[in-house]
Amino acid sequence: MSGFRSALVLGTGLLGTSFALALAKRGLASLIAGHDPDPRARAAAEARGAFSYIEPSLEKALATGELVVLAAPPRAVRDLLPRVAARGTAGRLVIDVASTKALIVLAAERAFADTASAFVGGHPMAGAPSGGAGAAHADLFQNAPFALCPSSVSPPEALERARALVLALGARPLIVDARAHDAAVARISALPHLAAAAVALAAGEAPDATLAEKLAAAGFRSTTRVAAGGRALWTQVLLENRDEVLASVASLKEAVGVLEDALRRSDEEALGEALERARSVRSRLAGDADAARVTLADQGGRA
Repeated sequence: MSGFRSALVLGTGLLGTSFALALAKRGLASLIAGHDPDPRARAAAEARGAFSYIEPSLEKALATGELVVLAAPPRAVRDLLPRVAARGTAGRLVIDVASTKALIVLAAERAFADTASAFVGGHPMAGAPSGGAGAAHADLFQNAPFALCPSSVSPPEALERARALVLALGARPLIVDARAHDAAVARISALPHLAAAAVALAAGEAPDATLAEKLAAAGFRSTTRVAAGGRALWTQVLLENRDEVLASVASLKEAVGVLEDALRRSDEEALGEALERARSVRSRLAGDADAARVTLADQGGRA
């Protein structure tokens, strides 16, 4: 793509700073401005050198940006939408990178109904073990699925610009309805987080906590890794998509019930079949590489 004369990234955490670094590395914007209400976040982003400049004032920041990226938590994105729309200019493309979409798209349709700018909802399936600008990098989105959720305020040319931008970032664009996105993400992102949290809570109730701490190894760490995510962001993400998350929790309870029933009946066949179905689903959704590594580890002579 030809790129943008200027870009404005609202939010200088992991995703926002990575977006700025990606734009700069690939020559997709001549000027990249940033804004964040948190002075510590601004300082961390400045230390990375990701932005041409960082403007503390939102109103002043909105004076620039042929491309505007809303890199904030879901509620903050919804709060920003009317203010960004009020400063709308012809040819301005506004996208967000929040992990829930239906409420954001609905708010955008209200805010952008009478503005010259266009909005396309977005969500890159990308992250890092730690957050903040310090963990950001220019290739965070490389080969990652990047959902684009169009609406009544996403004219075809704006959607095509967003798709071209995602491709230029090295990601894989997937155009999807906002509600369908939220239903899927509840299953493959929100539910694993809740399950990891539940496993961690249950492990904390071990009869001998000191022994459990000494024995905890790679299996426990990998299973509960996402439970280390920040409280403020995740409570918001889960509540913003509450209905779909609750539906996914119901499915989890049903699946756990199948496993529990097989265990209570000491039904080796039923238990094995359930575990094999789980293995097959994971292989289909996440690829075979990890499953192959687990198989090799299991053949390594466990007692």
